[in-house]
Amino acid sequence: MLRSYGSLLYIGRSAIHSTVFTGDGLRVMAGSDDGVVRSWDLATSKHLFSLRGATDYVRAQAASPASKHIWATGSYDRRARIYDLRTRKILFTLEHGSQIDDLVLCPGGAQAITIGGTDIKVWDFFAGGKLVANLHSH
Repeated sequence: MLRSYGSLLYIGRSAIHSTVFTGDGLRVMAGSDDGVVRSWDLATSKHLFSLRGATDYVRAQAASPASKHIWATGSYDRRARIYDLRTRKILFTLEHGSQIDDLVLCPGGAQAITIGGTDIKVWDFFAGGKLVANLHSH
């Protein structure tokens, strides 16, 4: 059940700090402090499924512009996870090295960008989730 207290939303006892609409506009994905991302149907307010894997707060999410089935999450456990929403399984785990505050899936569908700490990292899925660029703070 979703509850609101001031500017925070809660699922059960976990605060939600990341919400993103799916590309079709029919669902909202809510990332919470318990490390779980939950999918909610907007028309019925029903919980549809959960994405698990993070061991710390989920603070960032992104939908793939190239496929409605690909979803990314970024967590304070220093990892981004790329999921296939059809199977709800993790396709890639990207080791950023510091807590992830934001992430982007690039329009072509082949790359992701993770942002956290003092680094911006670019990852290539065609190379098996390999790190291809690391931009450091100056």
